[in-house]
Amino acid sequence: MIDVERNWKFGIFILLLSSRIIAALLSNIQDCDEVFNYWEPLHYYQYSFGFQTWEYVRKYSLRSWTYILFHHLLSLPAELFSTSVSIIFPQVIESILSTISEFALVYSIKKNINATVGNYTFIFLLFSPGMFISSTAFLPSSFGMYALTIAYALNMYPVTKFRIFFCIFFVTLGGVWGWPFCLGIALLYIVQYAVQNMLVKHIKWMIFSGIISVLLLVVPLLLIDSIFYSNWTLPPLNLILYNVFGDENRGPDLYGTEPWWFYITNGILNFNIVFLIALATIPVMGLYYLISNQFKYKVLFWNTLPFYYYLFIFSLQPHKEERFMSIMFPLVCFNAAVTLHLVTLIIEQMFLNTKQLRGYSFQFSNLIRVVFITSFIIISSLRVFAIYKFYHSSITIFTHLEYLNPTNTTMNVCIGKEWYRFPSHYHLPNNLQLKFIKSNFNGLLPTYFNEGSHHISLMIGNNTTSNEWINKLKNHQNGYSTAPSRVNDLNQPEPDRYVNIDQCQFLIDSSPPNPDINVEDQLEPFYGLQQAWKEVKCLPFLDTVKTKFPARSFYLGNEKHWMKYCIYQSQHE
Repeated sequence: MIDVERNWKFGIFILLLSSRIIAALLSNIQDCDEVFNYWEPLHYYQYSFGFQTWEYVRKYSLRSWTYILFHHLLSLPAELFSTSVSIIFPQVIESILSTISEFALVYSIKKNINATVGNYTFIFLLFSPGMFISSTAFLPSSFGMYALTIAYALNMYPVTKFRIFFCIFFVTLGGVWGWPFCLGIALLYIVQYAVQNMLVKHIKWMIFSGIISVLLLVVPLLLIDSIFYSNWTLPPLNLILYNVFGDENRGPDLYGTEPWWFYITNGILNFNIVFLIALATIPVMGLYYLISNQFKYKVLFWNTLPFYYYLFIFSLQPHKEERFMSIMFPLVCFNAAVTLHLVTLIIEQMFLNTKQLRGYSFQFSNLIRVVFITSFIIISSLRVFAIYKFYHSSITIFTHLEYLNPTNTTMNVCIGKEWYRFPSHYHLPNNLQLKFIKSNFNGLLPTYFNEGSHHISLMIGNNTTSNEWINKLKNHQNGYSTAPSRVNDLNQPEPDRYVNIDQCQFLIDSSPPNPDINVEDQLEPFYGLQQAWKEVKCLPFLDTVKTKFPARSFYLGNEKHWMKYCIYQSQHE
């Protein structure tokens, strides 16, 4: 006999995993923070070379080395191969973690809410551009998404000590080892328990679960980060204090602010029509409650509320970034699935109550399902194709550098206005160093970690004695805890971050295909027009200023304008 349940579980898991591995191989690096705050410290830990941002300076210690070390341990096998494998391996691990958390959510929905809602959630997770981008991003917010997704799944089960403990554990895991603002969901869960008259009954077990979670998660993080920074410190707490209690001269607003509707427009871009119906979940639930006496609205209400909760909280903050909301991306899919299911039920009920339309109720509701899901898949595919086709050349161009320095002598690759698209040293040959040249950017750029005897080897079987390992551990402060000569937390530029262009053997820059020297910027000239630079390799890159929406966001239309993303070689003797 065929085990139907086992087969659908296996099928859902494999499809999700396949989608996430494809994302790991093809997705772009969307955020320069991912490069400079995570890929670069990991590269430094593994290969003793990488960029350091001010957040990793001991004086501030806003970023946790525990998160870096965790990914290093998971990717140890990759160190046996090239650096190109080293950048893929952590993303493959992240694709597995994301798959496990998404599968747990779909399974919980099918078991505790409704099988149809679970199926819709699975489809939305599988094809949404938002999940394609965030599922394999090397960011604490993505790790927080994995942990919170499991907590969301657990919260759908009947209340038991097991559910309470692991809900608290995974919220703590996401908030402490991932992104601290994941902890905000704990307040909503406490309100839920209080309203449902379960808080007093379970308060002792909740406190016990919290203490155990702190001992298992916070204490190791405190010890690890204190070793790396050579000072007792708790980076998640430091990050909260900086972002929430910063004064008018420092804080997240230094890095840009957005209007309150930023996350709504961003959500529509990443989830298209699915995000729109996710916004309507609770109103639709209220409408369905009016026509159905058997509707268990309380169960759905508390599980759909976190989407609105996070959307409201983060929309109030002036500083907004797409990655902040990734912790609610799976909830977008769940809320939308609930809305779609209830809308079709409402339509069926309306048709059944109308004599002339009674025979068409199920046909019409099925048509709505097919049209909606097909439209979502098509729009999402156009978005994913566009992300790769339009913007991936900023990563691909770096792979050509390994063919340009056959002598293996150390040379400089310089970058100016395109600094924020640098994909990390994993994409640079070992004999090339990245240097910054002055552009119109007027903020603080990273600098290199201090080199020295700093690598803490955790490889097993390398014949390292315990005393040698301890000595390496003691010597780490030469790199990890030593501050650069000039650093600040005010996003003010430091002149020592730049080199003179005469020190550059290669240059990465973008320009129009037919640049007009009459509109040339003094700090950002068209290097291809200068005799001092020879164009070596160019790839097309979409000009987002001249290309209008929707052509710049979706793979459709012919009204596109392209730039050249080029490697230039110096012609100086």
